[in-house]
Amino acid sequence: MELSLGTGRSLGVLSLPLGDRSQTGWVLCHSFGPEQANLNAVEVTVARELAAGGSPVLRFQCQGYGDSEHSDFLPTVDTHVRDTVDAVRLLGELVDVASIGLIGIRFGSASALLASAEGGVDHLALVSPTVQGRRYVRDLVRARTIIELTGTSTRPDDEDPWSALQNGGSIRVRGALITPEVFRGFDGLDLRTVAGFDGSALLVQVSAGTGARRDVTELADALTAAGATVTVETVVDGAATTFGERSFRQNPEDRGGALANVSAELDRKLAGTVSSWCLRRTDRDDLQEGARIR
Repeated sequence: MELSLGTGRSLGVLSLPLGDRSQTGWVLCHSFGPEQANLNAVEVTVARELAAGGSPVLRFQCQGYGDSEHSDFLPTVDTHVRDTVDAVRLLGELVDVASIGLIGIRFGSASALLASAEGGVDHLALVSPTVQGRRYVRDLVRARTIIELTGTSTRPDDEDPWSALQNGGSIRVRGALITPEVFRGFDGLDLRTVAGFDGSALLVQVSAGTGARRDVTELADALTAAGATVTVETVVDGAATTFGERSFRQNPEDRGGALANVSAELDRKLAGTVSSWCLRRTDRDDLQEGARIR
């Protein structure tokens, strides 16, 4: 369906239950740059599981991405948040819901929490949240460097992308342009300082081990101090080290060159964890509001 987001039109997908419909709807907030496409599979799975459980779910693309009117637009932290706020409003216009939750993966989690400050959001599910924007950009640059070292891409040996950003330059990370303006938005981002959300929140740490990430723990503490009810879950999987990267890669055991989804099991675990928590919120909202909408 066509949506009006930010400065133009974009396409969205509204997943609706086939049976009884809950009074809680969900908006899926996508990540930044190449991760927008890389994480699409797990987002689709989450949306389908929630719709099967009775909840309407809206997925959308911010301005600057493939199905938006201004696909050549340069997305920033602020424009992601602006378009997310618009998507929340549109979900309320498209379906009759009493409460709305936001789901964000990686940078989508930052868009979700920042958009919640505008009001109208009762629940947040944040997966592998981007707590510090500066660290997030460094991780993108590091991933680019690793790809180059493996021989799948090239750049001049004397070019240091992180130094270029620090010195006011621009770089590209697998198609995403990071200009000084974009970098400033990320550099000033710290979710631990965002106030105003006092609903229920799920924080999911994606890990190859069992240790807690310090920034996720600190984000949980900050949300709790602001009045939110916080649940922290850890999903352990070997594919966690490349979460957000391209998941379809050549299977070395297949001489025909077939691609295999190396994060399929991780995606399944994440979708189950997120949808289970969200549907429990949905059930509680329905009990508070009365009978289900038919």
